[in-house]
Amino acid sequence: MQTSSRHNPFAGITGLLILVGIVLLGFYVIKGFLSLLWWAFPIMVIATLFIDYKVITNHFKMIGMAFQTDMLRGILYASFSFFAAPVVALWLLLKAVAKRRMASMTANFQSRMQDRFQEGLDLNQSHKVQSPEYFTEYEEIETTIRQR
Repeated sequence: MQTSSRHNPFAGITGLLILVGIVLLGFYVIKGFLSLLWWAFPIMVIATLFIDYKVITNHFKMIGMAFQTDMLRGILYASFSFFAAPVVALWLLLKAVAKRRMASMTANFQSRMQDRFQEGLDLNQSHKVQSPEYFTEYEEIETTIRQR
């Protein structure tokens, strides 16, 4: 079954050239990003040390534990950490920032909950009711249990 009487001989080559161009563009974008990471590598390591040095020590502990439990996995982890050092440094920096952010959010949440608890607790009155803004109004529904 023929769909057209004319056939473009360059249609396959054009698609192939576009594919090669997209692959080359992706290669150069990734190469530029990794080059930028190599330049920022020392800064990322120092920033990670200042934010939370335990992230780096825990990373090395994890590699050491991998060597103890499975030698091949330890070698793979250590070689990846060596050859992809900027990527690992970026990962550790993001992990340290996330840990710090979670700690501050947890402290903020706990202080707000403590404040709410202290507002509702009056040491002079043992049965003080909290202000209505802390409660949600729901319609009460009467239910009965049917037995079969």
